[in-house]
Amino acid sequence: MKKFIQKTADASFYQDNLSLAFRKTHLEYVFELGKGWYGFVNLVRLPQGILLFTYWDDFFDKFCQELEAGDIRFIDDECKLLLNILEGKNPNINIAAITNPETRLKTKALASIVNSDVTCIDVELAGRKEIWKRAEILMDTSLKVYHELRKAKDANIDTLIKSF
Repeated sequence: MKKFIQKTADASFYQDNLSLAFRKTHLEYVFELGKGWYGFVNLVRLPQGILLFTYWDDFFDKFCQELEAGDIRFIDDECKLLLNILEGKNPNINIAAITNPETRLKTKALASIVNSDVTCIDVELAGRKEIWKRAEILMDTSLKVYHELRKAKDANIDTLIKSF
């Protein structure tokens, strides 16, 4: 599984800036972000629908630990979008505990669940407008959160985001 932003795509693009990669354990929406950067939203089937998430490696695990310990004191002014997500005020996106479909390790990620019938084939599932539109929203939100964190003035956040 790829981190949500990278310099390589491992996917082909034709006319649009969106591609789809089929992996053994999941699907990836691959967004061409520009200037040689690519974004990845993972799609995993659940019994109750579709889990979309952006993989941040262990960033949110460490971030939440430091936030709970009181080591991070930034949130109100600098990261309003992330604060809304943490407080459950974003109706479509939250920070969720997920299991990496490749390694089976648990981690935290920005995620969104789409209630949908999952009995169809992968191509049909990934091509559903409500699913890929939600993937676009999740990618946009992930990028905004990333930029909020990069601008934050807290030294602990700076260290965490640089390790990402």
